Amino acid sequence: MGAQFSIANFLNQVSLGPLSEYLAKRPDLGELRKLVAAGADDQRILAAWQALDPGLRAETEADFEDAEALAEPDHLAVLMEETRARRPSTARQLDGQQRALDKALWLITNDRDFAKDQILPLFLEESFSQKQWHRFPDLPLVAIQRPAAAADALAKSVSAYYQDQTRGQVHREFHIRRSDGTDYFAIYLDDYAAPFVGFTGPEFVRGSQHPAFQVVFAYQPSSGWLDILAPGGLKEHQALAVIFGKAVLGAEITPEPFRPVFVLEPFLNRGFDFRIDVADRIQEVRVQHLRIASTAHTPLEWVTLEASARGAPSEIHDLMARCLKATFFRSRSVVVGRVRIRFTLAPTPQGRTKRFNFDIRQKSHTIKRLPADYRRIAEKYLGRWDLSLDDD
Repeated sequence: MGAQFSIANFLNQVSLGPLSEYLAKRPDLGELRKLVAAGADDQRILAAWQALDPGLRAETEADFEDAEALAEPDHLAVLMEETRARRPSTARQLDGQQRALDKALWLITNDRDFAKDQILPLFLEESFSQKQWHRFPDLPLVAIQRPAAAADALAKSVSAYYQDQTRGQVHREFHIRRSDGTDYFAIYLDDYAAPFVGFTGPEFVRGSQHPAFQVVFAYQPSSGWLDILAPGGLKEHQALAVIFGKAVLGAEITPEPFRPVFVLEPFLNRGFDFRIDVADRIQEVRVQHLRIASTAHTPLEWVTLEASARGAPSEIHDLMARCLKATFFRSRSVVVGRVRIRFTLAPTPQGRTKRFNFDIRQKSHTIKRLPADYRRIAEKYLGRWDLSLDDD
């Protein structure tokens, strides 16, 4: 981000009040601080910015970049949600700030540790995009009392697991507790050495480097769900679930290798009842993709159906009727491997219609990639529609 940062754009987007408050706590910024307080023109401010000691400029730029990240629309929604839950008085102060960037910079100025160590890491989920999280149900229900110690123990155990593969030295680990009670443990480890050819500054370099990879655990102590994101497939994730049980919960767990977590066959029913609450402002729910196979054939032969974005909500079932023989759907002969569900929300006061979608497989999902508000809706209706087998 550093190469893309523009102090001119930042100054145009932030109000003078929160900027002056930030600078008032930075006497080391000298002339820049005085010029902003005096309302000097942009050219003089930019000249003072360029004249800063490179270390001071990099430190300040990092704060401003973090403020820009916090001020992005989806991020700001998470920021306000978490702040209202954990810091009600701070949330009231943020409500008094006019612009998104004002709120973000005010938080960095007045509650720096909270902004940088507890809010910014929440956005690590974004880097996971469409990646699949494997879910393991029925873990012991344990309230984690010493999360920092748990994170340290977990990092050491995960590192030992990967070092058998000649990688896995821990570079960083941290714990975050979301306002919904979910405990996130993120661990960054070094990967296999990879060749590197490029430039470090003006110097041409040829050699090798160790990129980092991440392992993330999301544990819900109220339900006993554990979601894992890591390299590899289900077998590796099962091993990591066992490690989590020992290191964090103090329990021996044995994940069932092929037990589904989600039941997807109800979506084959044209009359499936998407029971929704008016308060959630949901305009429509539809199945957009279906990946199905007939168990009458061995090995399974998979067919993927994709409905158009603008067709009728029942289009996926019309496709099945048109494209597949009736014998394909003999009683209990069809298994569903993946479903993509799309939610359409009622238009906002500005007239904008928002949509989001996520994929579900028998043991995994992409729900974690959603912004907080959408993720809550997705989890809520998976339970309501009796799709989560562990919701007894």
